[in-house]
Amino acid sequence: MSERSKHSPIRSGNMPDIDGESLWQAMGEEHNRYSGEIFLPVQGIGVVCESSLRARRNPRNDGILVFANRVERKTEAGQGTERRFILSMITCIQLEHSDVIQQLRDDYLRTLVAPMDGMWESAVIAHATFWEIQDREQHAGYFCLGSNHDLLRFHLWENYQDQAQEIFRWMISTYGIQHAIASTIEPLSFSLCLDFQRSIALHSYLFRDNQRRELSSGLSKSLFRKAEERELDDMVRFYQANTEGSGEWIEAFLNARLNREELLVLYDQQTLVATGECIPSQKQPPYADLGMVVARSHRGRGLGSFLLTQLKKHCYEAGWKPICSCEASNRASKKAIEKAGFISEQSMVKITFSGDEHLHLSKIGRTRLSSA
Repeated sequence: MSERSKHSPIRSGNMPDIDGESLWQAMGEEHNRYSGEIFLPVQGIGVVCESSLRARRNPRNDGILVFANRVERKTEAGQGTERRFILSMITCIQLEHSDVIQQLRDDYLRTLVAPMDGMWESAVIAHATFWEIQDREQHAGYFCLGSNHDLLRFHLWENYQDQAQEIFRWMISTYGIQHAIASTIEPLSFSLCLDFQRSIALHSYLFRDNQRRELSSGLSKSLFRKAEERELDDMVRFYQANTEGSGEWIEAFLNARLNREELLVLYDQQTLVATGECIPSQKQPPYADLGMVVARSHRGRGLGSFLLTQLKKHCYEAGWKPICSCEASNRASKKAIEKAGFISEQSMVKITFSGDEHLHLSKIGRTRLSSA
């Protein structure tokens, strides 16, 4: 049905209008008490909203979203039908306890249709701000925001998913969210982002192994083996010289990999020319994330593809399934990964929202109720 302002009540038949302002005031009082039901019994005919599941904003608090759900039941006398509104009152609170956040992250991974990139999970999601979506202090779902206020994750419990579109709309409007990074492996969140998108740009590729291949290193005398602790200083210098950025993370990262025997090295005679990472997922077994760094002087020779085939062998011998990823802008890495036998069936995208969400919420926020 069409959206109407508070000055344009909805009429049906000869039943009288019911002033929505009084109901909204009652809702405000109910919010303060966190009590969830407002009864509107009518003999035979019920009082309804424009759409019984249409989300509405409480005009007295931008942080609350109200759903008016109509429920019908026979009166005790059996001579009519009592119809009432049961209100869902959606609010959000920021989560602070790390154990609660970790449990949400672990549970979320089990809802995905394919494994999540481990580096994304550990380097990005681990530093996000998490917000719980509540319905009168009951858990309804959660979302998280990155350091630049991008939406990184949105999830609702099953009994709230039929209201997902309006909750999502309210969330990005209320919190001023302009961008999201979403993946095809998370169907609900991805679909909702598409509903409100203004533009989409490919962010990264997610790969799985499709074919085992034998490739040559092209080196005169190559040696591929596990890294040793005595090589830490050499590897720190190697990463600093052959990766981008400040490198503040390098030593701690390499120490962790060495302690868990997740780091491998490739030498050409006595020269370190590449390193490989094989990091088993603690939360998504039996998958293992692969990574590599090739010396700038040895790039463009097929060495990255050769290294990946060796890392794959290492994975399969240990009982793991290799996965990897690369940024969409890194065409050289994509080519090397595909040459090693990987394929990308999933991806991550950067989404810009349309900016119409606040306008839409304002239109439906204070509509009068009437009988139907």
